[in-house]
Amino acid sequence: MSVQERRLLKFATIGFLISFVCTLIVQVLGVESIYKNSIYQQKQYIKNTVDNEVEYIDILKKDVEYRWMKEGKFYSVSDVKAEVTRLIRQKLYSQEYENDGYIWINEVKDYDGGDGYAIRLIHPNLKDTEGMYLSTRTKDAVGNLPYKMELEGVKENGSISYSYYFKELDSKKVSKKMSYSKLYKDYNWIVCMGVYYTQIRENSFFLDERSQMVLFLGYGVSIVGLSVVIGINTRKLVKSSELYKGEAEKLQNKVEIDALTKACSRYCGTKLLNEELEKYKQSKIESAVVIIDVDRFKNINDKYGHNFGDEVLKAIVSEIKDNIRETDSIIRWGGDEFIIILRNIPPVNLEGILQKLNRLIRVKEVINEDNIGVSTTISIGAGYIGDDENIEALISRVDVALYKAKEKRDTYEII
Repeated sequence: MSVQERRLLKFATIGFLISFVCTLIVQVLGVESIYKNSIYQQKQYIKNTVDNEVEYIDILKKDVEYRWMKEGKFYSVSDVKAEVTRLIRQKLYSQEYENDGYIWINEVKDYDGGDGYAIRLIHPNLKDTEGMYLSTRTKDAVGNLPYKMELEGVKENGSISYSYYFKELDSKKVSKKMSYSKLYKDYNWIVCMGVYYTQIRENSFFLDERSQMVLFLGYGVSIVGLSVVIGINTRKLVKSSELYKGEAEKLQNKVEIDALTKACSRYCGTKLLNEELEKYKQSKIESAVVIIDVDRFKNINDKYGHNFGDEVLKAIVSEIKDNIRETDSIIRWGGDEFIIILRNIPPVNLEGILQKLNRLIRVKEVINEDNIGVSTTISIGAGYIGDDENIEALISRVDVALYKAKEKRDTYEII
């Protein structure tokens, strides 16, 4: 090998090393950013979900009062409360949320705390204990006083974010839980939602096994490539460098795109919805927000497994993408719930679009491992962007239509 060739090889090797180290730094920073973003998004998700639920309870209360008054029915405040409790319990028992989260409700009897300060009113994870009295003296597995913390937080600020240890859903395992609680003062209800950090870890890109494997393989190939570079030319080294830069870009894209369905992520969707609210305030453009929930999705997961459930979600998103305009957007809002933004849609056209979506999903079949076609249906709630204060208020309003559709299933409601 000539002096010139050795010099070129030396520069190529140094260039490759610099490229590899830079790529490694970019990937590490990217993954760390994604993990932190997962925690942030989850906190925002449970806060928004509870805030929406409290707004929904208030809307439901007024809806029951209005309906009974219109029917000429004699009723008391306690009658309305009992009916709202029944409907909310039915909703929370069947609702599915991200990362196996769930909503529960405690009813405060004494704001001073102590034994019997509240009762466990609705709890999907502990249905048999509903009606039992709670105490602010109760400690979790590490000695925290979660009920006391919760009560003091809602008394002072109306809501509180906190963490404590509790039994996992459908398990005896006790794990740390990220929680958010908000007071619905009319009924003295503390509406709460929690997600276990173990679930966030398992489902975040930071610790996802497949993502780990991609990274480890990438680094392994880089090291092998560094050894082989002595016998290869500079062009291949540059090509390898570009490959790793592309992988770092893919990691960053995961923040904007839902990895499973390729719909917009909730993070991206939040930005899109805020943009549409601003557009409406400026130009009064008629854009519709459509919320879709897969009917009996839990049954599909239980019967065919979560992997097949994932295939169903991917098929639904693909079908919807193929039948909406490029100017429209579909967002995975959480679990099996999706939001579609139909931009500049006249009200006269909206019903036909919703009918079409119901029909398309109804006839769509996904082939399971036994080579059998499985179909499902969706419930749809829709409404137009209006003078909503924020996206939480907008979604709460459209959620009322979705809930009415879910009572019948395989249909739509427009509010």
